[in-house]
Amino acid sequence: DIIEVYRILHAMYGAEISPDLELRQFSKARCNNYRLVGHSLSCGIRKFSFTERVVNVWNSLPNGVVNFPSLNTFKKTLDGF
Repeated sequence: DIIEVYRILHAMYGAEISPDLELRQFSKARCNNYRLVGHSLSCGIRKFSFTERVVNVWNSLPNGVVNFPSLNTFKKTLDGF
C-alpha cells in the first residue's frame, strides 16, 4: 500500500516496526526524485513481500505526488493520480 510507504519514509512509525526500505535521491529521475531501491532476489522467498511489491509502484509516481509534507495532502493527490 503506497500510503504505508509514505508513512514509513516520513518516520510515522517506530524504527522497530518499519520494514527496510532504501530511499535514494536522484536529480534527473524520469518519475520522481525520491526513488526506492529494489533488491535483486535470487530466490522467490521475498518475491511477493511488501517491500518488493511497492518499489515499482512508488518509483512510477510523479514528483507532484511524492513531495508533500502532510499525509492528507499526499492522499488527496494520490487519489487524483
